Amino acid sequence: MLMEPGGGRASVHGPAHRLLAAVGLLGAVAITTGCASSAAGPTSSSISSIGSDAATSSTAPSESASRADLPASVRQVDASETAAWAEPLTRLVTRDNFDDNGNGWTTHGGETWRLEIKGGQYIWTEPPGADFDEEPSTLTASPAQVGAYRVSSRATTSGIASVGFDCAFDDSGDIGPSYYRLSVTDQGPQITMRRNGGVTVTLAQADSPRLTDGVPVAFEAVCVREDAEYHLGLLVDGESVLAVVDADPLPRTAPSAIWTRALPQDQTDKGVAAYDYYRMYATGS
Repeated sequence: MLMEPGGGRASVHGPAHRLLAAVGLLGAVAITTGCASSAAGPTSSSISSIGSDAATSSTAPSESASRADLPASVRQVDASETAAWAEPLTRLVTRDNFDDNGNGWTTHGGETWRLEIKGGQYIWTEPPGADFDEEPSTLTASPAQVGAYRVSSRATTSGIASVGFDCAFDDSGDIGPSYYRLSVTDQGPQITMRRNGGVTVTLAQADSPRLTDGVPVAFEAVCVREDAEYHLGLLVDGESVLAVVDADPLPRTAPSAIWTRALPQDQTDKGVAAYDYYRMYATGS
């Protein structure tokens, strides 16, 4: 089952976070981020794992598994595989109830966008067509320690097309960004991939559940980087919905970032996503 807020405290520290933004119909938005020195953030040693409901739930392979543009290295597997991948991920990396900014999230904004921690939520306000990535600075200290992890949150949205997590995000080179993305969209859950700045390819998708204005959705990504494969599983409201294996895995094992995209201009005047918490678990005791 998905992790819920609450529990005690532990200390984790790290360097600066990152924030990306791109705008579709409005053109490019230039955003800069400052360095945040993270203090001890709200965390907990109370660990809950993916339970039997997730293990027995499955989603039939979607039509995307047979598309001509699907990379030959990728195969979709039964969604119940996610439970086995998540089983060893019991070490708490961070737990954030968004009561403060101790974990070093970006909280500033411009004229048309804003990211702020307020009232126990991380609230994103975005112009139509915009999308943002953000991770807490506490997770950038030791990327090698989070090559295998599960991460979860819950969001209530308005005017938002998609919420989710990036795995293996890398924009350090000149070729262009690479990442896996596991998300809940207004068209249903999806797992997508972009390699070396190329075209974003849908690896798996389902028709439901769909992101709906005003309806909270809890979602969890399981991202496990092995020597020869990357295992990616997505849960929505405690149920396993999609799972894929990539036999040509992206090399980076970077921490996971929250990702949000607003609906286009013809569907909203602004997008708002309010996140209730952030949880990450990795391997180890």
